[in-house]
Amino acid sequence: MKFVIVCTTQRSGSTMVCEDMTRFGIGKPNEYFLPWVKEEALDWKAELEAMKARYAANGVFAVKIMANQVRRVDLRLSKVLDPVDDGPFPYFRAAFPDADWVYIQRQDTINQAISHFLAIRSGVYHVVRGKGEFMPGAAVDQASAKSQIVDVPYDYKALLEEWHRLQTGNLLWAEFFRTTGNKPLEIIYETYDENSLRDFGTRLGISLQNSDGERNLTKMPGGRNLEIRERFLSDIFSRL
Repeated sequence: MKFVIVCTTQRSGSTMVCEDMTRFGIGKPNEYFLPWVKEEALDWKAELEAMKARYAANGVFAVKIMANQVRRVDLRLSKVLDPVDDGPFPYFRAAFPDADWVYIQRQDTINQAISHFLAIRSGVYHVVRGKGEFMPGAAVDQASAKSQIVDVPYDYKALLEEWHRLQTGNLLWAEFFRTTGNKPLEIIYETYDENSLRDFGTRLGISLQNSDGERNLTKMPGGRNLEIRERFLSDIFSRL
């Protein structure tokens, strides 16, 4: 079995990339470790092996993990695995020997922070075209998303905290790859081309599946984002 680890922060465009990975047959990545952040006493080794068996596809187990999740997951695995070395998150890396890595980033971290701020407060995390095969959590149609997001009130302090948190997550992954020497496929949301993902799958020796047709996932409505961005930047600059 091949392992592919998708590393990212919230609202980076990672769900879009994960849908493409699923379409192409590069596993079916999702945040399978999310329950581990909350649970306190499980057989972590058994959970890990069950996860690999349950969610592998096309000979690949792919998983998405956020910067704010990896420390807790590493702690769980430290109870059942030996570390690979004394580098960062050695138990997590021990769980996936010879893994290939994908690192998804967003250049415009202001928009990223606003997107997560709106998702948390509206409950709308994804917008879909219909009831397709790929259906992420908390997904609604375009009209429902617009009506729910428009009522979210502005909050400068919460936005600033969100922006700082995402910047810290980006720093964590940058340091992780620098210190471990792992060379990920780097994907930038604003310039993403799905052909780079196809090339990645081919290099891994994966038999790519038919990728015809459009994604079920589509973009969030952007009007409220722009309003908040202008006000947030004005507030930041006025405090310099």
